[in-house]
Amino acid sequence: MVDVAGETPEPGAEPLVLRRTLVRQLDEGERDSATIAIIASTGTGKTELLRRWCGNASNKRKYFDVASDSHWLDRLAWTLGQENAVTVVVDAVERVEGNAEREQLLELVTNATSAVVLSGRDLPITIAAPREERPHLSIGPGELALRFEEAYKLLRAHGVTLDTSELLTLVDRADGRAATPTLAAETAARAESPGAAMATIRHSPGSLATLLVRRLLDSLNGERARLLLALSTVPSFDAELAAALAGCPYAIAALEEIGFGPGLLNRPDSGADPDPHGRYSFEPSFRDGLMAEFLNRDATRFAELHSVATEWHIANGDIGLALEQALHSGSADLIEDLLRRFGLGLVFSGSVLPVRNALAALKDRGVLSPTTGLLGALVCSPQLTESVRVDHFLALAEDEVAPRSPERDVAAAALHALRSLDGPGADAALSTLEAAVARTTSQPFGEGGPVAVLDARLFAEVVTARVYMATGHPDIALHRAVLAADGAEESHRPWLAMLALDTAANIATSLANWALVGVLEHRIAGLNQTAVEPDSLVDAGIRLRAAYRSCEPYRVSQIDDIIAAQWRALDSVGVLAPRALRLLFRLDTAPDPRAVFEQMEQLFATSLRRRPETLALSAFRFLDLAFLYRGRSAARNHVDTLTAAVGSDHLCAFLGCAMLREGTPAQEAGAAALETALTDGTRAHEGTNLVLGWLLLAQWSHNAGDDAAAQARLTQAVTLAERMRARRPFLARPSFVRLVSDRLGSFGAADGFAASIVEAAGAAGVRSEADGGPESRLTARERDLLRELPLHQTVPQIAAKHSVSVNTVKTHLRSIYTKVGASGRAEAVQRARELGLL
Repeated sequence: MVDVAGETPEPGAEPLVLRRTLVRQLDEGERDSATIAIIASTGTGKTELLRRWCGNASNKRKYFDVASDSHWLDRLAWTLGQENAVTVVVDAVERVEGNAEREQLLELVTNATSAVVLSGRDLPITIAAPREERPHLSIGPGELALRFEEAYKLLRAHGVTLDTSELLTLVDRADGRAATPTLAAETAARAESPGAAMATIRHSPGSLATLLVRRLLDSLNGERARLLLALSTVPSFDAELAAALAGCPYAIAALEEIGFGPGLLNRPDSGADPDPHGRYSFEPSFRDGLMAEFLNRDATRFAELHSVATEWHIANGDIGLALEQALHSGSADLIEDLLRRFGLGLVFSGSVLPVRNALAALKDRGVLSPTTGLLGALVCSPQLTESVRVDHFLALAEDEVAPRSPERDVAAAALHALRSLDGPGADAALSTLEAAVARTTSQPFGEGGPVAVLDARLFAEVVTARVYMATGHPDIALHRAVLAADGAEESHRPWLAMLALDTAANIATSLANWALVGVLEHRIAGLNQTAVEPDSLVDAGIRLRAAYRSCEPYRVSQIDDIIAAQWRALDSVGVLAPRALRLLFRLDTAPDPRAVFEQMEQLFATSLRRRPETLALSAFRFLDLAFLYRGRSAARNHVDTLTAAVGSDHLCAFLGCAMLREGTPAQEAGAAALETALTDGTRAHEGTNLVLGWLLLAQWSHNAGDDAAAQARLTQAVTLAERMRARRPFLARPSFVRLVSDRLGSFGAADGFAASIVEAAGAAGVRSEADGGPESRLTARERDLLRELPLHQTVPQIAAKHSVSVNTVKTHLRSIYTKVGASGRAEAVQRARELGLL
């Protein structure tokens, strides 16, 4: 029973020893709004203690279990965001694995105004140094170790009395784990002679916990022992799953009759509104002992019950949990069977990560089969069509002895068509794919059911669109891709929808149909609100790109998760897009842009020729920084490399050449060439580069005093950007933001979007107002001379170019340095770029 000073246990209440010292520490930490970290292995009783502590004051304490609650982070954020903040307890924090989750948890803990308790086997975040107003308390295994007095009370509560030496021996062999004495008390209490039983147990060799579990099972009748063993095969269970495992409809009632206390059995909340599907679970070390004993007694039955649990999850429509159960079983046959039946459906629905984990588990066991080959090709091929690894996967998938199914045949044919996009076999591959799709009309049911066949057909439709695009039929391709996207969204298949929408957007970009690009990007952004996993190969780069274009928040840590986990065992070329985007996001917050630029430069040098399209989004920003940190000569080399990679007829090439001519006598010629490229529908991998082109021209017109041309070009940029939902181009230079800010109210129907650009710039820390800034104090002559500074000319050369004396140039330069807050030419160039003057 809970032993609190001054309280008397109620007859018949569950026995429980409350750790007075720990509770006192928790109470004091709560009073001081402290951050409390409880770090120890399983079996120490910390979970039981925290559950009871929260239950004693449920109105002011909330308990969150990372292991069992997939929405724990959202609920935690909501709880801490309330006005009347409560103490929160986050248990099993070692299960917080992703960088993004860690970062969000750290933010919530740091900003919390109430006490926060973090409990687990280890702490995944580094808590800031304690402050006077917010202390930090650490509780480790030593403080959690069960004391002699506590063990004595625990045994006495079960009617077991030991002499001092026997009790000391028990506590010593328990290694401070509360679960072991609890198990000893339960075992002894069921023995005919508790003292004799404990004496035998104490002097037996081997693991004490294992021995106690064996003795406990032996003390129960056969039916109850079999019940405990059966229930140990799953991490947690409700009444229905327990009945399926035990083969008895009253399994939970039978379990309750055994009479375990909360030290061994965690029960669902039984408050005013209990969940009828509330889940039970055994204390982890107790469950480990039960599973070990089950394997010893009947390994065949152990494997059978894993299959029972797996099929139960399938029957309840949760294929993800079924696959997780199969992974826990360690049975390669069971894992492969599930992947064969449901792997395609999981990938098509967006659950790519469980499939990846299962494929990795089979690979670790040396299992390479047609099933693993097909799924391995599917999860990487849509983006890595030239990968040697995909060739290997497809070779496995073509094994003649592999079981055939209509969805499998369609998926395999589609993957082969992807591999043949640019080759002479494209038409033949497309014919094979169409034949496989046609056969599904007579075979609408596959191993995964009719839904799997429909999903495979949608995937085939997307691939067909890509083939038509590659073979010079963009109109047909666009129609097929949009139809596939509609079908995927209607069927709630986010992975397929993302793939189809991205394909359609790329085709619309090639057709310069910017209005449609905007519509498709809007639909992609809508998919970001659905439960698409960030480590899906298809949607990762698309989501990042959409967030970057529209200036929507996206944590760099989420990109780190994608790079670190998503691309495991795949060719390195696959990480180019997320790596480039990660660097662009870092530029938003990096205190030293030069360090980020140097990483961009390395990526540019090693990767551009392999995947030029991955850097199209970053081309303008990269070249701008190259001018700043490397000078015009180095920037020219980068433009030459970019032009060689994408072609001289590509918009990136025109944009780069125009940037090289900025501030030189050739600027006017560069402007004419760029405007021609923009108006003639020049090929572009990235539509936002058109916006940047018009912005650059608008800036040049403004600097030349041609307000009418500046307004026309700026309106073109804003209108085009609104269609694409792209605010990011305006943030490339502060001067672009000022152009929009100074002309708000002049964009007609696009005024609302223009205002959102200024708002996004403010949120990103880009100054858009010219109030009192140095640029408002520079004279026209000073502006002209400022643009000469990055060109590495001598003062006499500048003077001759502008037909003024050397002394006049020196006077203007001193004035420029003062106004921009610089001490010399190099610093003036850097400050001017930061202020958007260059």
